[in-house]
Amino acid sequence: MKKIFLNLTLLLCSVMALAQTDVTSQYLVNADFSTGWTTTDIGQNTVSNVEGWNGESTGSTWFYGGALSYAGGVTINSVSLGADPDGNTSGGALGLSAGWGTTIRYTQAVTLSPGRYRISYKAYNANTSAYQCYNYIGFVESNGNTHYGSVNNFPASTWTEDFIIVDLTTDTSGNISVGIGAVSGGS
Repeated sequence: MKKIFLNLTLLLCSVMALAQTDVTSQYLVNADFSTGWTTTDIGQNTVSNVEGWNGESTGSTWFYGGALSYAGGVTINSVSLGADPDGNTSGGALGLSAGWGTTIRYTQAVTLSPGRYRISYKAYNANTSAYQCYNYIGFVESNGNTHYGSVNNFPASTWTEDFIIVDLTTDTSGNISVGIGAVSGGS
């Protein structure tokens, strides 16, 4: 079973010409997963409550999810968090693990104003081998249009950075999505 930790100080920036303005706090609650940490180990078939986020999974087995403190010692799929990309042990992250064709994702409803947005994240694969998955990190418009990250292969024991550009011409409702899906037949 592969494990991915997402250090989602989910940075949502409005990009105008060359300047970027961080608008994360205008749209998202608990974007950095700094509150509402799980205090018990996250076992199989668990979608833990995460403050401000709605968790869901597909499939009947082999999924794990929840927010953890770096220093808390709590595990997800038997792996603890460690530190952020800069080596800090304060704060927390969202932990996700999916296997055998399942999907786990957390979403938060938003309405974005017209503009260009950059959604940035860092993910850590805590497994001993690379993880090939479906990437469900990004923005899903209420009409079904999706804007997901392009990284689908996360090297072992490595932080990976990615970003998604979303261009909108009108106020657009939808969900910020943070999730992964295991390729069928593997974990």
